[in-house]
Amino acid sequence: MADLVFDLGGTTVKQALVNSSGELSSKKVQSTPRNYLDLLDYLEKASHNHQAARAIGLSVPGIYNQVKKILTGSSAISYIIGKPLVVDLQKRVQKPVFIENDGNCALLGELWLGSAKGIQNVAMYVIGSAVGGAIAIQGNILHGANLNAGNLAMS
Repeated sequence: MADLVFDLGGTTVKQALVNSSGELSSKKVQSTPRNYLDLLDYLEKASHNHQAARAIGLSVPGIYNQVKKILTGSSAISYIIGKPLVVDLQKRVQKPVFIENDGNCALLGELWLGSAKGIQNVAMYVIGSAVGGAIAIQGNILHGANLNAGNLAMS
């Protein structure tokens, strides 16, 4: 069984199915939608095209506040800030939606299958449409008191 994952960026949205071994299939890249409703429509349509996916994962430029259930901070996609992306998408697709900062996702991937595999304490920078980063201590992502430890949030 696979999950449908999206990497939302300031320029493009990348999507793929990923299995428990980290193998990607059904990869697709498209320009980032121009507004929030178009983004939700795109994510919903992709989900319907992959009905067998058990869950949706979102890698986003911004910080997800789990208490308020909104994206905060700065972002290469300004229209997602202050929006309840997870709640809105779950209503549309009726399956679990998971979300994490894109820098943290990049580091999680490196810890799982990449160059940081087996390393407990790691810091990294992510450079794309914006500049971000992430820190792992004892193999766990450090979120910090303001949920943005390691994130440079420069856009």
